[in-house]
Amino acid sequence: MAFGGLCLVVAIIQLVAAGRTVLKLGPNGFAMIQWGLGRHRSKEFLSWNDVESFWVTRLFWGKVIAVRYSPSFREFRGARALMRSLTRAPGASGFDGIIPDQYSERLESICAALSEWKSRYG
Repeated sequence: MAFGGLCLVVAIIQLVAAGRTVLKLGPNGFAMIQWGLGRHRSKEFLSWNDVESFWVTRLFWGKVIAVRYSPSFREFRGARALMRSLTRAPGASGFDGIIPDQYSERLESICAALSEWKSRYG
């Protein structure tokens, strides 16, 4: 039930933020920048070194980019541990976060770009 509730919250946020989020990539890292209600809200850049890997996966509402953070990344440890345990599949470990499908580009292309930037700058 907890995972279903978490997924519902993410889906609602995804619907509200659709078309208002920009994924910004730079040599120092990446950020999802959200635009809404005439205000610009930006999350700090996440360093390429803070991320271990990206891959496309399917959740029950659709595809997302899964993010696994590096063991050295210290922020949000409790939430990340919960997310990883809820998304663990038999024979595979889970993921720590997601990038939802809310961009005009295909997720596979975005994931490939993220992985390329990470290998170049991370």
